[in-house]
Amino acid sequence: MTLLQRSDKSTIASHKKKKNVSKDENVFQNQSEKEKFSDAGMSEDETHQNHYSFLPAHPQSETHQVRMKSDDPYLVPDFVGGALPRSDHGDREYYCATMLTLFKPWRNGKEMRFEQNSWGKTFVNHKFTPRQIEIMNYFNVRYECLDVQDEYSAQCKQKGD
Repeated sequence: MTLLQRSDKSTIASHKKKKNVSKDENVFQNQSEKEKFSDAGMSEDETHQNHYSFLPAHPQSETHQVRMKSDDPYLVPDFVGGALPRSDHGDREYYCATMLTLFKPWRNGKEMRFEQNSWGKTFVNHKFTPRQIEIMNYFNVRYECLDVQDEYSAQCKQKGD
């Protein structure tokens, strides 16, 4: 799934804050498994796995870390704010751009697609995981339910109920 669903930001224990960081080009850097962090609520085997630090220029590079959690097939994201675009109606480019934003790793908007490619072409060419495809299908279930509700209401009005 997305990095957001599977990541957890936490503070680095004050006695273990790192002093030297490599000049890696990535946003996060893998931490040594020997370093200990304050990971309340984590199981023993998860405590030292998949920890990443921010790049030195990041304001939280000395105080926070990010841990990648294992994928939970029973977790369904719930978005706050405006509705997600429909996959079956409306602006296809907007839908493709939104799904790529959620599921394709990126640091800035220019990395999302080549300028000469449309969002639709980039979407089709991107290799989504089976879980990501499943989640995208779930996004549309809400609209399918609303469509059925609208159809039922229209039928009731026709019958005079």
